[in-house]
Amino acid sequence: MGAIESGPSEIVLKTNDMSRFAKITGVTMILLGVLAPILISWSSYPGYYNFSIQSIVWALNLGTYGSSFQIIPFYYIFSTFPMLILRLVPASVIFRYYQGKTTRRRALIGIIVGDILFLAEGLLFLIISFSMFMSPFFLIPFPLQMLVGLFLLWRYPIREPTKPWESSKVTKLWWEKESDEIVESSNDKDDGNKVW
Repeated sequence: MGAIESGPSEIVLKTNDMSRFAKITGVTMILLGVLAPILISWSSYPGYYNFSIQSIVWALNLGTYGSSFQIIPFYYIFSTFPMLILRLVPASVIFRYYQGKTTRRRALIGIIVGDILFLAEGLLFLIISFSMFMSPFFLIPFPLQMLVGLFLLWRYPIREPTKPWESSKVTKLWWEKESDEIVESSNDKDDGNKVW
């Protein structure tokens, strides 16, 4: 098989340790996907303010008229099921990456997929609120799961085998070679020395 490329900050783990590390990172990413905040909002008017942190399963509100912590009802979670599935994609790709079943690039794409909708929505509202002068409402995306996933890929990359044909010289077939590249056989040279 091919040689193994190594980087300066790669982890060197045995097979059992790598399997354990894959499970720990997978469970961590699942918990972050379900429990981590996705949006932070702030609104204020004269004599009124409201600050809230929103997750898929909980919400925290702090405001002029008090504060509340709310667990989102199950039927609401069921209605956001596609978003929940997107939040579980990073856990799957991180787990597969540390098992050696996918590449780092695919893991990176999978991590971004988990928060891309919330990031796009939050950035869109943030741009709209900044374009309206002195807007009293801000919605800021908080992609904690994506940040943790990117940190894991950056800090703990694994060694990936190279393909054996990447570094080998590409050889042309005999009919693709130029006429000056073709080496004459020894029989052809001997025939040239004979007078007939």
